[in-house]
Amino acid sequence: MLTIRLATPSDDDVLVSHYVALWRSYGTADHEFEPDARERTSHFLREGRARHHLKAFIATFDGKIVGSVCCEEPRSPYPIVLRKPVSRVGYVGSMFVEDDARGRGIGKRLLERAIGHLREIGCTQVVLHSSTAGRPLYEGFGFGRTGEMSLSLKPGS
Repeated sequence: MLTIRLATPSDDDVLVSHYVALWRSYGTADHEFEPDARERTSHFLREGRARHHLKAFIATFDGKIVGSVCCEEPRSPYPIVLRKPVSRVGYVGSMFVEDDARGRGIGKRLLERAIGHLREIGCTQVVLHSSTAGRPLYEGFGFGRTGEMSLSLKPGS
């Protein structure tokens, strides 16, 4: 049986592990992580709870933790000049489902809970960054591609 529950600070080790696993699933090698990556992620969770309405949700299937997601109203990279009822952006991040648990609707249920939280705190828009694998799930919820662009500044690019 699938259960989605609100994560508590006692779940932070799981959330951190899922975050690192997410990056590994993109092909990130161990030497590419900061030495204190786990501590940085824990700090991010604590600060997000304190300042940005961060909530995380844990998925369990038959009692085993199989996924998680975080969502928050992040600090904007630019001044907010519109009233909150007009424009209040929420962010969904760190969506992770274990490989052997995929295809059971777990990501869908996690995303529903994350969007529900953002709606409850008054967000008028939800933004996320998608992997190629996650794109069909998000498009099924009505997410569309935006005009965001990026430029690599890495040497040799």
